[in-house]
Order: sequence, then C-alpha cells, then structure tokens
Amino acid sequence: GNASAYAIRLQSSSDNNTITNNILNTTGFNSPAMLLFTSSGNTVTNNTIMTSANQSTGVWLFSSANSNTFTGNAINTSGVSAYGVLSDTSSNNVYDDNVIQSRYTHGIWLFSSSSNNLTDNVVRSLAVSVQGLALDLQGSSSNEVHNNTFHGLGAGPTGGIILFSSSNYNNFTNNNLIGTGYYALVLGSVSHNHFEDNVVNATGNISLWFQSASVANN
Repeated sequence: GNASAYAIRLQSSSDNNTITNNILNTTGFNSPAMLLFTSSGNTVTNNTIMTSANQSTGVWLFSSANSNTFTGNAINTSGVSAYGVLSDTSSNNVYDDNVIQSRYTHGIWLFSSSSNNLTDNVVRSLAVSVQGLALDLQGSSSNEVHNNTFHGLGAGPTGGIILFSSSNYNNFTNNNLIGTGYYALVLGSVSHNHFEDNVVNATGNISLWFQSASVANN
C-alpha cells in the first residue's frame, strides 16, 4: 500500500535545503524516514535516521533526486525489506562518513543510479534468513566508491558488494569488504569496473564470484 507516514518528505523541486542534527523516526508499515522525490542540492548532515517496520527504508531517493549530500548520518532500519538507503534513478549524490545498517536487507541499494560518490562510510547488512547486501548496484555506472567498510554480517546469504545488470565503469579503491554469511564480492553481467587496494574477505563461503562478467573488470 501507500506509505503511511514520512518523517521528512522533499518533493517536486524541493531544492537546496539543509537538514541537520535531527532525530527522524518512523514506526509504521511502508513509512520511509526520509524521501527525496525529484529534489536536488539538499544537504543532510549529522542526523539520526531510524525505521522499525517492514518496507520502511531509511533514506529513499527517487526520480532524479540528484546532487544531494549526506554526511555524518546514522541510519538504522530493522524491518523486512527496509533498505538503509535506496537510490532509484537518482545520480550525482555524495555519501560521506555515514554509518548505515539494515537488519533484514541491503544497507545501500543503487538502482539505475550513476555518478554517485561513496566515501568513508560504514555499511552493514545483518540479514538472517533472506539475502542482504551491504552494497547492491543494479544498472548503476560510473560510481566512485572509496575508503568504505562494507559488511554482510548476517547468518543468511549475506554479502559485501554485488554489481549486476550493466553496472559498468565503477571505481572501487581502499575498501574493506566482508561477507560473513556467503560472499564478499559478486560481479554479474558487468564490465569495465576497477578494483584497487581493497581488502576482500568471505569468512562464510566465497570471496569472489564472477557470473557473466567481462574480463575487462580489473
């Protein structure tokens, strides 16, 4: 059904706002704490962002929510299908020095979202019985991902990072990838991604998994 509530909703060219030092919390089903819909140039800094119900994402960027900056936020979701950050067709956003954790699904999901910058974040998925990824890129290209820690720490099929569905030309340097439940890094149907000076460790099963991935990944 439709979302029942938002803590903050920026919609239809709600641009260039500053959101700082707030506690944002939702408890209802399908109630993201923050929605940015076709809104750009916003600065979101040092907030505590929490959701506790199913399908209640922490921060949801949708439909060209571009060129926003997220710095120093603590984002925690504890419901099923409640992403820490979901970026859907939104690009050129900056995520810096955030701590992002999802109890049952992905920490960050970039879907058709390109040219974003992720730096110095700690991102965790604690999924127990369903697939949970610290970082999931689908159809998302030319992202810069540096100096982050990505942990898939759950007992289920959790992983550190997955790149799928033509997520090409992404650049990963100096990241720490840990997959406790299953895998640390998966590439599927992607090419021309660059990985340099990363630490990749799967304590549960597979460190690296390449599925229909071009040898142009390096």
